[in-house]
Amino acid sequence: MLKVVVNTYPNVDLRAGDEVEWRLMRGAFWLHRKGAGIYDRPAFAGPEVDKNGMKRSNGKEPVLVGVVAEVKSRGYRLVLSEV
Repeated sequence: MLKVVVNTYPNVDLRAGDEVEWRLMRGAFWLHRKGAGIYDRPAFAGPEVDKNGMKRSNGKEPVLVGVVAEVKSRGYRLVLSEV
């Protein structure tokens, strides 16, 4: 399970302490609030990769921790921790 540590993205509704999960849909992993419905808007999307950026071959969800998304020119960050 993953928890949000820091989120400064203005249009992403995730707060510190929120539990999140990756869901595989349409060939990419989408970050959702844990327990949210399938129609809830995902926060971020990424290709099928593992934590080292390698393509997944086993179909399992990635476990991405640390700084997951960062826009350096604007200073926005999403940091996840593993629980």
